Amino acid sequence: MNTTLIVPGLHGSGPDHWQTWLERQLPDCIRVMQSDWSDPDLPAWSAKLRRELSRAPGRVYVVAHSFGCLAAVQAAFDYRENIDGLMLVAPADPGASARRALRRRRQHQRSVDIVPPRAGVVGVLGR
Repeated sequence: MNTTLIVPGLHGSGPDHWQTWLERQLPDCIRVMQSDWSDPDLPAWSAKLRRELSRAPGRVYVVAHSFGCLAAVQAAFDYRENIDGLMLVAPADPGASARRALRRRRQHQRSVDIVPPRAGVVGVLGR
């Protein structure tokens, strides 16, 4: 038995995407689902793929796109004995992903303004 793991990129490869088409063509195909398709969290995405790799029976093929390629490469390193084929299409720029994460962290830090304590108020969120 062969298993093909589909690893979409940002936004999960919708109904008209080539990965969705491929998934319908292949038997024993599993889409690796993410908790939040709009949040490129590499450790979380790689962990989801690792979980599927640990469960997959037989020969395993991984088909990844965009940010999913980064997760696939990271997970494949740990499961290289389990993977018979790895197809990476249009890999995301890992530097861009790191810069996006840094911008999000900075935006979050700016959204919390500490004000002097008065009447129990220690900060204002979401300005």
